[in-house]
Amino acid sequence: ADADATNEIQDISTDGNAGNIAISGGSTLNLNVNDADADATNETNTGFAVSGGNLNITDADGTLSVPLTDFDSELTQVVATGNTIATHVSASGTSTNILETVTTLTNPNTATTTNRIATYNNEAAASVDINETVTSFSQDNTPTTTDPTATGEITYTDEAGNPSTAQVVSANTNNQITVGTDGGAFLNMPVIYATGRYLPNELETGPNSKAVYNSTITRNSQGSFTVTFPDIGTTNYIVQITAEDCQGNCPDNGNNGYDDPTVVYHTLTNTSFQIRAGDNDNGTTVKDPADLGFMFTVIRLPN
Repeated sequence: ADADATNEIQDISTDGNAGNIAISGGSTLNLNVNDADADATNETNTGFAVSGGNLNITDADGTLSVPLTDFDSELTQVVATGNTIATHVSASGTSTNILETVTTLTNPNTATTTNRIATYNNEAAASVDINETVTSFSQDNTPTTTDPTATGEITYTDEAGNPSTAQVVSANTNNQITVGTDGGAFLNMPVIYATGRYLPNELETGPNSKAVYNSTITRNSQGSFTVTFPDIGTTNYIVQITAEDCQGNCPDNGNNGYDDPTVVYHTLTNTSFQIRAGDNDNGTTVKDPADLGFMFTVIRLPN
């Protein structure tokens, strides 16, 4: 733009060994492109290789080697103990196991009283029992010399060994219930074992003609009956009999006005007893049999 060709750059040259660039045609500016050693041949790497477990780097000054084990020495012992999850092969060809840390289940249950439900093989290949805690359930149903009377009390003991009790039979005064041989509640008092009712001629008039419980009534002949029931296990039971009031006109009396009807029992067995009914108001005469009405009750006594 100044129309003067002489003030433009006239020459660009280098001094060879120094590595400087010279610009002439006015003033001179030297730019040094070397690293101050004035040797351009040592600025490049001419070789890079692995040989015999070493990393070799070659440049104009020769070859430098460094062992590859310096790079992977930390991998020779990754974890001191554990299970192998992989294998590392170093640049030098050394194989090293990569291990996981071991968490062993050596005692999954520390209760003093336990029950084995399974076996666990841990990471260290050790066999370890897997246990559950044990609870207990018991009942006081066996008398001892120091405690001759069983209470029937039920005791539950939890995993921590803490007992809880439940009463089967109350200890209240005058309680009629006792403890049975199996620890259960036992009503040890007189109980009605069998009962029934007979009215004249009802026995032959149909299923609704008599009321009975756990027994049957059989008419043997006029004024004679047999009452039967399931085996009561003894003849030591109570028979209660009540005669019907025929109001002076008992059956089979020929309208002669029986006025002293009686009903009695005899011949007790484990399964039956006999009943005799009739009129007693005959002086020295034997009872006059009659089909009098009556009710009965068989009572079983405590053991």
